[in-house]
Amino acid sequence: LILLIRVTLMLLIRISLKLLIRISLILLMRLTLTLLIRVSLTLLIRASLTLLIRISLTLLIRISLTLLIRVSLILLIRVTLTLLIRVSLTLLIRASLTLLIRISLTLLIRISLTLLIRVSLILLIRVTLMLLIRISLKLLIRISL
Repeated sequence: LILLIRVTLMLLIRISLKLLIRISLILLMRLTLTLLIRVSLTLLIRASLTLLIRISLTLLIRISLTLLIRVSLILLIRVTLTLLIRVSLTLLIRASLTLLIRISLTLLIRISLTLLIRVSLILLIRVTLMLLIRISLKLLIRISL
């Protein structure tokens, strides 16, 4: 009986040890699987966050570059328009000044010509009057002699 009890106890201990080892192995596998799943999830979350940050940064860079290009184009158009307006205004002022100089020169030439004609007419009248006076004086002297 003692031997039977010992043998059964030994068998029970072996079976319980085997079961304990199996259970502990299963628990260890479960724990390692959950740990692996957690670690992989955290790594996946970190990787997805870095990818999301990279994608959002590239999108932000692209959007900011397009906005910068649009703003620079608008500024370039404004600057060219203001330069064109300034250049056209200076050309308009120069053209108007040359036209004003031309008009004033033609007016001066006309006025001087009319004055010259008047002066020459006055001089002609004077000369003719002087000649007439001389001729009449000469005639008067001849007649009186």
